[in-house]
Amino acid sequence: MSDNIPKHIAILPDGSTQWAKKNGLKPWKGHEFGSVVFGAIAQDIFRLGVRSLSVWASSRGDWETKPAILLSSIKSKLILKNKILQLQN
Repeated sequence: MSDNIPKHIAILPDGSTQWAKKNGLKPWKGHEFGSVVFGAIAQDIFRLGVRSLSVWASSRGDWETKPAILLSSIKSKLILKNKILQLQN
């Protein structure tokens, strides 16, 4: 691995709901789009040789205050975890 490539990258995605609203979409559509973008970023990160990726995707407060349909969408995106693990191996 190059000395210029970090061993670990952390991502704190934010703004998916605001992006969706700005584009006239339902909030969960922002999370769907964000998950696609995140998947592409994760692939590039591991392709470049980064060994570890951390993602802070939600907080306890999110689970207590967000509408059920939004949470359902977010939960379905957690499947990305398996894809990321596959990319690492």
